[in-house]
Amino acid sequence: MFYFNAEASFPTVYSVSALLFASLLLLIVGAIRKGNGKPFAKQWIILGVIFFLLAYDEAAQIHEKFKFIRDYLPSETMGFLYFAWVVPYFGLVVVVGLYFIRFLRHLPKRTATLFIAAGFIFVGGAVGMELLNSYYWKGSRAMLLLVITLEELMEMFGVVLLIYGVLDFMKNEMGNSVKIMVEKAAIDASSKKS
Repeated sequence: MFYFNAEASFPTVYSVSALLFASLLLLIVGAIRKGNGKPFAKQWIILGVIFFLLAYDEAAQIHEKFKFIRDYLPSETMGFLYFAWVVPYFGLVVVVGLYFIRFLRHLPKRTATLFIAAGFIFVGGAVGMELLNSYYWKGSRAMLLLVITLEELMEMFGVVLLIYGVLDFMKNEMGNSVKIMVEKAAIDASSKKS
């Protein structure tokens, strides 16, 4: 139930919930910025969609269905690429990273730093530790459990850091916009009750 590598476990439920919460926050920021005519609203929304897809992937274990990629890789890479999904996913990380460079430069330095750190920690866990996971898959059980635990903890911490970065951005850069949105929602809710 608490095993990090099991599909129906508390760590998986936590990870999916955290990814969904990050997605929701990113989409809220994107919607507010779009409504206010601010630049890079689209990038916030795209990030929100990406994190929704990551949550869906975590819940449905879609990346595990990419085992067929092993058939196309040289056999000498099988030590580190047993879980071959890391190849296309790392390619996506590079493409997404390049796409968001201008967006990151536009952000306040503190927010950009938090987002970059969160990204490195999350990807380091998801891809970097998965490479080690592949290497130890048929080796030491204790080392495999350590690597799996580090992988999941890094992913979790990366998402928590991203959530903190988004909330910090909302507080420091969008305080009035968020306050107005909450007040408007409260007024709408109370008028519907009347």
